[in-house]
Amino acid sequence: MAWLRTMNFADKWLQESFEEYHAEVITLMDKVQRIEAKILELCKDDEVREKIDALVCISGISYVSAISIVAEIGDFSRFSKAKSFVSFTGLCPGEDSSGNRVRHTAITKAGNSRVRSLLVECAGSLRMHSVVTAKSVRVKERQKNASAAIVSYADKCTLRLRKRMLYLSQKGLPYNLVTTAGARELACFVWGMMNFVDNRKTALNKIDEGELSDIQKTVEEFIAQ
Repeated sequence: MAWLRTMNFADKWLQESFEEYHAEVITLMDKVQRIEAKILELCKDDEVREKIDALVCISGISYVSAISIVAEIGDFSRFSKAKSFVSFTGLCPGEDSSGNRVRHTAITKAGNSRVRSLLVECAGSLRMHSVVTAKSVRVKERQKNASAAIVSYADKCTLRLRKRMLYLSQKGLPYNLVTTAGARELACFVWGMMNFVDNRKTALNKIDEGELSDIQKTVEEFIAQ
């Protein structure tokens, strides 16, 4: 924004218009900062702090996204399987089958559209960096006080998703399809992380790999069409 302050127009009406727009942008930026500060305060609430601290260990998930996901879902244990959670977000492919013919369609977009949008945005942020990119200072800071199991799981998620989205991109698939596929798998990892934090499921390193494989198989069948 500093360079905008140096701009001047010879025409006084253009200059006045520019100053009004510039003042409006500054006002909105200040408002966003105030709201984000309040959101960060909410992240420290004992009821959600542990879940949020675990989610932000995954690259691409910010505090704002994490608290939004937790607030929208509430109790993750109501989803018995990762596949159920993915279906709830509307990120799973639909199906148009008849007799022996099986045909997968685009994602259903059923369920919670807010969570679906957040997961797609997070996946898009995650794919901006290459597979070999080192952890950012921001991610290291978030993982600093997390347990070894959570950090390991978060790193596994990041590496898997980046590799998968890179592979799909190299196959020439459209950007939106690749990002949506990444968001679908990210939903599985989010489900696993939240159930681990709630301590109501199996050990984290044994989290329903079969379910993730089943969803991945469905994804591959869908994109192969």
